Amino acid sequence: MNSNVPVKTILILAANPKGTKPLRLDEEVREIEERLRGSKYRDRFVVEQRWAVRPQDIQQALLDCKPQIVHFSGHGGGEKGLVLENEAGDYQLASAGALAGLFELFAESVECVLLNACYSEVQAKAIAHHIGAVIGMNQKINDRASIAFARSFYNALGAGENVEFAYKLGCNAMELGGDLQHLIPALVRREEVQRNPQHIFISYKRDVDPDSKVALQLFEALSRDSEVFIDQTMLVGTRWAERIEAEINRTDALIVLLSARSVQSEMMQVEVELAARLAKARQGRPLILPVRLDYRDPLPYPLSEYLNAINWAMWEGEADTPQLIAELQQAVREGTLAPEAQTELPDSSESAAFPYPFAAAQPLSLEMPEGTMTPESAFSVERPADAVALKTIERQGVTLTIKGPRQMGKSSLLNRIKDAALKAGKQVAFLDFQLFDRAALLDADCFFRQFCDWLTDELEVEDKVEDLRSCSNLDKPSRAEV
Repeated sequence: MNSNVPVKTILILAANPKGTKPLRLDEEVREIEERLRGSKYRDRFVVEQRWAVRPQDIQQALLDCKPQIVHFSGHGGGEKGLVLENEAGDYQLASAGALAGLFELFAESVECVLLNACYSEVQAKAIAHHIGAVIGMNQKINDRASIAFARSFYNALGAGENVEFAYKLGCNAMELGGDLQHLIPALVRREEVQRNPQHIFISYKRDVDPDSKVALQLFEALSRDSEVFIDQTMLVGTRWAERIEAEINRTDALIVLLSARSVQSEMMQVEVELAARLAKARQGRPLILPVRLDYRDPLPYPLSEYLNAINWAMWEGEADTPQLIAELQQAVREGTLAPEAQTELPDSSESAAFPYPFAAAQPLSLEMPEGTMTPESAFSVERPADAVALKTIERQGVTLTIKGPRQMGKSSLLNRIKDAALKAGKQVAFLDFQLFDRAALLDADCFFRQFCDWLTDELEVEDKVEDLRSCSNLDKPSRAEV
C-alpha cells in the first residue's frame, strides 16, 4: 500500500426497525464490501458497519470512526425524516434539521454522505449545507435498484473515480438493469446549495393588519439570504393568477400568515392547496410553514385539511417579530418548524369561532361573513332543503347529493350534515376528492388504492390494500415511507 495515499473510512449505518417492511440490507452491505475488496485500490478503503442504529449510535460511530464517507441504508419518510430505531427496536424518525446539525459538527472529516432510502432528498439537501457531496433519493426506490446503485457507486470509488463519476455510474447501472428508476438518486453539492438561494413565497391577506405589516417585515428580513416573493412586487399589467401559480411552482417554502381574516380568504386557500399538492408530489417541497397571527381558533375547512398536521409558529405582537423571523430562517434552512414553536390551542370540540347568541354576559362576536361556517354559526339560516338533508342523514342506506351555485352554502351544509350524523351515532369518513393526486384521478388503479388507503385510515380499520395488490412490480420490497 502506498503510504502517501490516505486511507478513507466508509461508515455504513443500517436500520430496519420492527413494524417496517423488511429490506435486503445485508445483501447491500455484502455487495459494497465485495466490490471494494476486489477493486484496484482496495487498500485505500476501510469499511465500518453499525446495524440497528439509534440516534446515539450514529453520534458514537462518527466520533469513533472519523469517516470520510457515510452510507445510510434503510427506510426514509420524506419530510418526516430518516427511520432509525429506538431502545425498543421500534422506529424513530431523525429530522433533516437534526441530521444537518449533526453533520455540521463533522464537516471537516466527512466528504460524502449517501442516503440509500426512499424520499431522502429532503435530508440530503439539508446536510449539503455542510458536506461537499450528498446523495439522496427523490422518490420511492425498490431494493433491487438501490442495491444496483450502491454496487456500481462503490465499484467506481474502488477504481479511483471521484464521487460524481461514481454517482453517474450508479444511475447508469440502474438504467441498464431495467429498473427505470435511474432518475431517483439526486446528487446535491454544497456549492450548489450555497450558490442558489432558497425561494420563499409569503401568503397573506393584503390591506389587513397585522397581516400586511408582518408580511412586509418578513419580506425585508428574509430577502437578505433568500429570494422572496410577495404579491406587492408584481408590476402593473401582470397576469396575477398565472404569476402566483408560477411562483408557487418554483418555491422552496410557503409561509402562510393565518389570522381571523386571512383564514376566510379564497385566494389563500388556493395558494395553500396548490402548495400542498406540489409537496405531496415532490415529497415535501415546497415546505409549508404556517404562522398564526394572534389567532387561536380551529382552522376552517379546507385549510384544516392541509395545515392541521403541520407545526406552526405563533405571533401575538410586535415583540414576537424577531423570534418569528429567526424561527422561519431556521425552518427554511432545516426543513421544518421546531415543535417547541407550537403553543397549545383549545380543542376544536370545545372552541367555536364565537359564543352562542344567548351566552350569558358574553358579547356576541361574529366571524367575517365569508367562507365556510361552523354548524353553530350565528349566520347559519336553515332552509327547507337543509332540514330535509339533516333529517335524511339519520336514516340507514341513504345517498344525499348537494348541488348549487358557488357561495350558496354547500360546504357549510355539509359540515352540519356531518355534525348531525355524528349526533345520530354514525361513524363519519370525510374524503375530499380535491385532495387526491392529479395522477390518481387519471389512473383507476392508483385512484382506488389511494381511496382504500384513505378510507381505512378514516374508519380506523386494518389496511389490507398492500396484501391485495396483484401486480407483481408493486410487490417488490421498497425503501418506502413508514
